[in-house]
Amino acid sequence: MKLVNTIILTYTILLILSTPNFLSLKAQENGTGMATMPVQSSEGGFCKSMVETNGYECEDHSVTTKDGYILNVVRIPMGRCRDCRTRGNKSPVLLQHGVFVDGRSWLLLPPKQSLAFNLADNGYDVWLVNSRGTEYSEGHTSLNFDDPAYWNWSLDELVAYDLPATFQYVYDQTGQKLHFVGHSLGTLMVMAAMSRDQLVNMLESVALLCPVAYMGHTTSLLSRVIADNFIAEVTSFFLCYPN
Repeated sequence: MKLVNTIILTYTILLILSTPNFLSLKAQENGTGMATMPVQSSEGGFCKSMVETNGYECEDHSVTTKDGYILNVVRIPMGRCRDCRTRGNKSPVLLQHGVFVDGRSWLLLPPKQSLAFNLADNGYDVWLVNSRGTEYSEGHTSLNFDDPAYWNWSLDELVAYDLPATFQYVYDQTGQKLHFVGHSLGTLMVMAAMSRDQLVNMLESVALLCPVAYMGHTTSLLSRVIADNFIAEVTSFFLCYPN
């Protein structure tokens, strides 16, 4: 049984490593209109390495949750086309990434194919969240990133603290209700929040990509075994949780 567990865990790690989101790459367009994937620059943070290099304005914002986590939220206030380079009274759209990734997952394709850039070019005020513990949201008001207490949180804290803090911040900044787009874990977060009657008064609409609510109907045996037995090990491997 130990051998089987090792094989499954190894397969899971290789599967996740094979996805582009874990390669920290940025998509650009070459002269043929095809996407190229150069290594992301580590200089200048999220805005300079992922957004401004593609010709878009970008703002880095910090949001502090009630339990002290400091979240990085990136704003793309306008598109890069001539007709869309006005701030005006644009509708805000908040994009919440899934598990094992961060806000960069919305920008891995060329601008014409990336949802965040497309929304900006079509007149929306785009906000990208980086959830606690990800590369751009490692801060805390009193805990160090390597402190085991820093990692003492679960989905409940994402729902109770991260999402409400981010919603309130964007709502306060724009004065408008938000359009929300969530992927995978992001969908679970907003559904859980709405089930508690949180955030509803600040929501204009919700779009759920690959929504997740329950695992009870999962038909893949491999997926069930991974979810039941190895999710903590895989998370520790990629996010470097302290022992």
